[in-house]
Amino acid sequence: MNRFINLSYLFVITLLFVLGMISCERDETQEIETQGKASAKINGMTWGAEVNTRHRGDKVSIIMTHFEEIDGMMVPWEDIGIVMVHKKEDSIQRIFTRDSLLSTAPWLVTTVSGSFSTNQELGHVLCDYYKVIEQDSVNNWVRINQQKNDFKKVWGSFSMHLYRTESCSSTIYPDTLLITDGQFYFSL
Repeated sequence: MNRFINLSYLFVITLLFVLGMISCERDETQEIETQGKASAKINGMTWGAEVNTRHRGDKVSIIMTHFEEIDGMMVPWEDIGIVMVHKKEDSIQRIFTRDSLLSTAPWLVTTVSGSFSTNQELGHVLCDYYKVIEQDSVNNWVRINQQKNDFKKVWGSFSMHLYRTESCSSTIYPDTLLITDGQFYFSL
């Protein structure tokens, strides 16, 4: 009986060590936030945004947020998201719809995905949500044009063709969007 208990303790200690090593490995790829600026044309209309990015290993997720002034406050009003962009300079990467593993196991996601959304009620309520039209391989792309200091400063361009999947009663955009002339810059 004592031998069984000793083996159980050894098993538990080994299991805790392995779990600790796994968690340490994930800490090494902890997300780093950066900030920057972006611009684009949405169905031909000029659009500007602030950029927040999150770096995870060899990938970066770019969230571009357009703010509106409401009652003297700047509130998040529209978002373009391009996530899991591979840190590769001068390489056009195709954009697809969001991978279902993105929220549960982002380290397993290999494809770049994009979306557009609008907000209401001081930016707290998601209103319209658009997904990428995957069949359009000409307009769904992102490219890192230039980088400096091991991706501490990054300039890039993008384009997306999207369709609305969710909406609220007071939508301002049509059922499909073509985002062109997209440019972004961010730095650590």
